[in-house]
Amino acid sequence: MAKPVKDEIFGSRKSVLRERLDMRIFRNLFFATCLRRINPDPASRYIFLQDCATPAEYKDTGLAAIIPFFNESIRFGNVFFSGEKVQIKNLRNNSGRIFYRHEEFADFLLKLLKGVGNEPLSPSTARTVESEEVSALSRFLRKNLYGRVGSTDIDFVLFHPHANRLLLVEEKLFVGEIGPGIGHGQYLSYRELLQDGFAEAQRGNIRFYLLFIPDPGKDICYVYDFRKEHSLPQRSPSYYDPTRMEQRIIFPYPDLEKLSVGEFLGRYVFG
Repeated sequence: MAKPVKDEIFGSRKSVLRERLDMRIFRNLFFATCLRRINPDPASRYIFLQDCATPAEYKDTGLAAIIPFFNESIRFGNVFFSGEKVQIKNLRNNSGRIFYRHEEFADFLLKLLKGVGNEPLSPSTARTVESEEVSALSRFLRKNLYGRVGSTDIDFVLFHPHANRLLLVEEKLFVGEIGPGIGHGQYLSYRELLQDGFAEAQRGNIRFYLLFIPDPGKDICYVYDFRKEHSLPQRSPSYYDPTRMEQRIIFPYPDLEKLSVGEFLGRYVFG
């Protein structure tokens, strides 16, 4: 199940992949999940939210092109923050709503995801870095929905219309001695997306990769095909990282494919 989001203690991180992708990328896309202990029903606990930086991005409904890859229960929305004012557009039916306080928007999402519990909301103590790379939606989810809704972003979501293929890539600039890893909460959210989110008829057209880059200055990466997790037992945390203040899931090197970044792009992105 999803877990509450953790501190953004490292701020923004420079992407190696972004500069080499000359195609449309859906970014600032968050998969938000009501915590299972509050709402275990996969038909109501999920939503994709795209944080739009401008009114033009908010009006752009291009993200709707990937909706057929997901189960009908997965909601999709464009979100635009302007001070306390928040606009959200339902990309399944193109309807919209406006909220004039962040708390009103938080109440709306909690009711939508059936995350209204008996206990009061506990404000997050998470530290968010004041950076242009940290989106308004990311800060909102941490501050206003902490303890009821877990969320994780996906670095790169790409749609190949001619091949009818959806590609999801999460890029990590960190590896360890045994293998690279991701946070336990992010791992659980990705497994839930894999198990509950994708339409069964489209699974053959979906690619989902974790891309680990040990040194941004070198053209080497380790690739894990996350679709394998669909038929594997859930992994347990390997250790607690006191710097990130979270449990970590490690992917041992024998489970990974070692490639150059160029080979990854040619084989799995453009191929």
